[in-house]
Amino acid sequence: MSWLTKLREMRSEAALTYKEISERAGIPYSTVEKLFKGRTNEPKLIMIHDIVRSMGRSLDELFDPDESAGAAEDREIIEMLAAIDTRGRELIYELIRHEFDRVSAERRVLPKRRSSFIFYDFPVSAGTGEYMDVSNGAIVYVDEAPPHGADYLLRVSGSSMEPSFHNGDIVYVQKAEYIEFGEIGIFSYAGNVYIKQYSSQGLRSLNPRYALIRGAADIMCLGRVMGKVSGKIYRD
Repeated sequence: MSWLTKLREMRSEAALTYKEISERAGIPYSTVEKLFKGRTNEPKLIMIHDIVRSMGRSLDELFDPDESAGAAEDREIIEMLAAIDTRGRELIYELIRHEFDRVSAERRVLPKRRSSFIFYDFPVSAGTGEYMDVSNGAIVYVDEAPPHGADYLLRVSGSSMEPSFHNGDIVYVQKAEYIEFGEIGIFSYAGNVYIKQYSSQGLRSLNPRYALIRGAADIMCLGRVMGKVSGKIYRD
């Protein structure tokens, strides 16, 4: 049974006219009539509260007892708001408007902010190697759903991983000490950091113009490349 059907039953049981409900609830007659006839789009919950109270009933009787906890909390807030005088309501509405404006402004600046990462904003070599300096790490946000398990971001330098990765691309990296042959990873070797494909012979470039970095005991895997960032990156 819908809440409107229950509301109509309440009026029938209370034997009240629209005019009587209007006077008791302090709501215009035309508004009350439209509500009961189902001609009001998305009526305010506090208005429904006042109408229900005018008939000697409560909101708990109007809605499904198995509804979500969130909806029950909303009703509790409405009940408390209805008990506050006009000055109190004005203060609450002012606070709500202020917070609404604040959140709206933040959303305009960061329209789809979803996930935060540490971005090591220095070039990870796709060719000659670059030193990994974690002091360059900064918190950034991406406006897309990142690959599951990604831990941080790095920027590609050079052309040795073309055509899959180009100079300036930013990649998602998952921390990993080991990856499978054929996977793309981030590796530390001889004091430099590379993005390469892991193979049984060593670290391979996708661009055939670059030589293989042959396997050595001091090659260390730092992470697995999960893909490229395709959306925008925002900084605080």
